[in-house]
Amino acid sequence: MKLTKEQLDAIDYEGNLVITACPGSGKTTILVHKIAACLSHSKDYQGVVALSYTNKSSEELKARCRKLGAELNSSFFGTIDKFFINEIILPFVRQVWGRNESALEVVKYIDLSQELKDKTNKYFDRVDFYSNTSFEGMGSLRDIYLKGMLILDFLPHLAFYIVRTSYSCQRYLMAKYIGFFVDEYQDTGYFTHQVFKFIPTLGMPLIIVGDLDQSIYLYSHRSSDSLKDFMNDSGFCHKEITVNHRCHPSIVNYANRIKDFECQLAPCDEIFVYRKCVDGNQIDIAKWIGEVLDNVKNKFSISDNKEIAILVRSNACAELVSDNLVVSNRAYLDNDLTKAGGKVSGLVNDLLCYRYNLNKTAQSILEGVLGSSVKRSEATRIRKAIKQVRSVTDAFLIDVINKIVVTLLGTEIEQHHKSALSEILVTPRMQNNYLDVRSDEVQIMTLHKSKGLEFDFVFHLDLYDWILPKRVFIEGSYDVVFENEQQCINLHYVGITRARKGIMLMHSTKRYNGSGDLKNGAPSQFLLKPGLDGLYKKIN
Repeated sequence: MKLTKEQLDAIDYEGNLVITACPGSGKTTILVHKIAACLSHSKDYQGVVALSYTNKSSEELKARCRKLGAELNSSFFGTIDKFFINEIILPFVRQVWGRNESALEVVKYIDLSQELKDKTNKYFDRVDFYSNTSFEGMGSLRDIYLKGMLILDFLPHLAFYIVRTSYSCQRYLMAKYIGFFVDEYQDTGYFTHQVFKFIPTLGMPLIIVGDLDQSIYLYSHRSSDSLKDFMNDSGFCHKEITVNHRCHPSIVNYANRIKDFECQLAPCDEIFVYRKCVDGNQIDIAKWIGEVLDNVKNKFSISDNKEIAILVRSNACAELVSDNLVVSNRAYLDNDLTKAGGKVSGLVNDLLCYRYNLNKTAQSILEGVLGSSVKRSEATRIRKAIKQVRSVTDAFLIDVINKIVVTLLGTEIEQHHKSALSEILVTPRMQNNYLDVRSDEVQIMTLHKSKGLEFDFVFHLDLYDWILPKRVFIEGSYDVVFENEQQCINLHYVGITRARKGIMLMHSTKRYNGSGDLKNGAPSQFLLKPGLDGLYKKIN
């Protein structure tokens, strides 16, 4: 694709830069070119930091940089949490807090014993916890660290504390990296933002990319305020990328009107946004999709089912649709392992990916944990151990994985990890999620999971009152109150803009809720917004 003037202006700019980019605008292309340009001036021992919120997106970014000819041996590509753990916390936490008695384990706050929760409650429950830079309460976190644990919920706070107080950490980052690149910045939390605000003071340029309209994680205290802060920062140049190259103009028009009913519409000869209300519930929706799928593929010249997605609001709906869709499908459902979070769970998950997916390499797992600086002899030994994951039978797999975790992280996997592993080993559908999607599989996932992805055609489900936008029940009141309407609009916008060629917006006359109860299926308020008339076609 030929680069646009907007893209070239962003690529050519040198210095601290904040890029706001709409869906399908080629932001990854911009990052790839800027990273390659930055590395062309680096010394052999230097690299860049390139971060995103998912392993998949960071791997894609890394692959595209390599394809462009960039030398990445000394660079860090991965998620923000991995960067904080591998490059800031683990190398320098002992310097600021002293040596702990045992190997470190990253755990969720919710999984702590009540005794340890009580140590942090006064700190964790503070209203201003997510906007307090005084480091009050770090002593209680240090006490828990000395027992061998780091709390996942506090990692950004700890990373900020270390990078601000450890001169050695600052010297290390300045010596090793010559540029920082952060994608999806609208989903950055307060303390993560404080870390990256500090980076330019060390003399390294910071390039961030985000979209205010795709902020969808307010429930976990991540908002677009951090992106807005950089947009208003005089030390940063702000460049906007406005052209959506991915979606058909009718999809762009509809999505923009969801955000602003007075927005200017792009010229459009044909409408490929459809609405359908199915008589029945989500089971009947699944059956209807199965009936019309071939017609959709023919109309939009789609050869593979994997280019078609069904997007839903919840895992419960994803499972219900998957069970009743007569076409081969891949439902991306959370399991107890992916829900657990933390460094141990992440490594175990990566090892399962390696077992079931031949495209994964032992080296990628090694680098994900230890980076690229591990000694050659040590790397050879660890890769050999990792390769056993593919060769052993299910009966010995948990023991092999445990040994690898001990080797790489210095801690054994806990019982809840073993239980999750055991369930996966006897559940083929769970195993399938670790494989590359097959060409004949329709992909089913939540709207949150769809972020960053794109498909030829999208069936956007769960457009019900009470579900999207989510309503709050107030006993004794008939007032319509939404939990967070703006976040729900952003989520709906993300769902719409996943579609390249066409989209079907769907609900039904009835719906099953998460408890399995059948409820009224009144249409979402989003379907009733002003300015949408003439921008969609109804399907009978």
